[in-house]
Amino acid sequence: MNSDLPLTSSSQFSSWNAFKHHIPHFLMTMLIDVILPLAIFFGLQNHIKPVYTLILAGAPPFVMVIFKAILFNALGFIISAVIRYYNTGS
Repeated sequence: MNSDLPLTSSSQFSSWNAFKHHIPHFLMTMLIDVILPLAIFFGLQNHIKPVYTLILAGAPPFVMVIFKAILFNALGFIISAVIRYYNTGS
């Protein structure tokens, strides 16, 4: 049986090896969803109206949502859900 084999150091669980490939995605998400909107907001708040500053600060997360929807092919689902909603509603 395989349970009689001793565990080697390469077969043991390592949290670093399990999560290290998520770090670049996490950093990119933090940059686009938190740091960039704050930088845009505080950089432009004294130069243009607050409502326009908020719209511009919300643009990077909005673009990321659209990009992820295209990347993960979620647009077809969203469009079909909207069509189904309007077809059943009337």
